[in-house]
Amino acid sequence: MALQGHTFSKQERICGKKDIAALLAAGRWCREGVLKACYAENGLDFSRVLISVPKRYFKRAVKRNLLKRRIREAYRLQKELIVPVEQCSPTGMTDSAARGFDILFQYDAADVAEFAAIFEDVAAVLRRIAK
Repeated sequence: MALQGHTFSKQERICGKKDIAALLAAGRWCREGVLKACYAENGLDFSRVLISVPKRYFKRAVKRNLLKRRIREAYRLQKELIVPVEQCSPTGMTDSAARGFDILFQYDAADVAEFAAIFEDVAAVLRRIAK
């Protein structure tokens, strides 16, 4: 299934203990700025995301939810960085050979970062995954 535009649908979220356990068991970790990320190929033609902001740093849900929204929006705007350019057709649709990834973004800082910093960190993670 080819997803178009800057959308973030329900199927692009990782749900279920089995999928999360498989990602954590087989995934590769990287760190960029305020984010730690774990990623692994998922065998699908689209990528799925899980976003985590630990309660250890932010006791109040308001700040945790703010950071989740910022990470989600940064991913939504840049998710096409994962698909290599040679796999894109001239119409903008990806070929069936496109690889999908499961990605865990974990916020790992004690202070609330601005959207611009999170945007750059998400871009760096997605570029690393695309290699």
